[in-house]
Amino acid sequence: MVLNSLIDDDDIETTIHVKFSASPPAESAVADPFSVETPLCESEATGTGADEYLDHGRTSDGSTAACALETSHGVISCVSCVAASFSKFVAGLNESDLGVAEYVLKCIRASGSSGMTKAMLLQYDAEPERVLDLVQRMASLVPPVLVWTGYVIPVVVASEHTASWTVVVSEEPTTLVLPRRWLDVRGLKLDEFWTAALRAIVSTVVLHPGIPQAELRWRLKAVYDRQEFLEAVTFLEQDGMLEARVNDSEALLKRIKMIQGWAATLDDEEEKRVYWFIGNNKRWYRV
Repeated sequence: MVLNSLIDDDDIETTIHVKFSASPPAESAVADPFSVETPLCESEATGTGADEYLDHGRTSDGSTAACALETSHGVISCVSCVAASFSKFVAGLNESDLGVAEYVLKCIRASGSSGMTKAMLLQYDAEPERVLDLVQRMASLVPPVLVWTGYVIPVVVASEHTASWTVVVSEEPTTLVLPRRWLDVRGLKLDEFWTAALRAIVSTVVLHPGIPQAELRWRLKAVYDRQEFLEAVTFLEQDGMLEARVNDSEALLKRIKMIQGWAATLDDEEEKRVYWFIGNNKRWYRV
């Protein structure tokens, strides 16, 4: 058997299925300070036809989905739950943003599990930062309508099509989680592994102030994949432990930087123009 030495580990996808019959642990057994539990999805319609919300626990193709009525964590792929979340979101938008949000979501859904890159998304409007802001807001909903993933380049996928990107940690009820090194077999966060990831990033920035995001991610790629790194960096910036500076002659990155979770959307070239420093609001040794 001859192995191709050019194969990159980032291009290797692994499918893991785990099934448990034991009853779930008590809420106090494992603390999860970073993730927010998904509240129960309302089964009543909010602004659209009620029939759209009757069939919970199914994806768009009719297969079994992770439903917010049955599971409290992980990715929700139930079309009824996602539709309810999106309906509430667009209720607060003006007419212009509503049209952009609906069209962008329609295109992302049409792309299936392959998703769309940021470059593809920004073609839909004359104001790229508006498109990205709407996408990020839809990705921050509870449950989220969109999910950022991708290991070679960031792509955004509709929640209904995330099965290929997630791990099944329970079938009763169906529970899907994005694979992370700091999650246990039940999909719950292990504090010591999460803290280790944060310390790895902070210690690298301490020793290399102003390090480009591309190099920072490269230095840690042996342990953390792209999505793990981006989740940790985003948390550290929002916590005030890290701060970013950008070198952008066109000012697009500076505008995008104002959007919550912006670092997770950067492509390889953009990462070379983003530089990380220790923030002024926290002591780096207290991570």
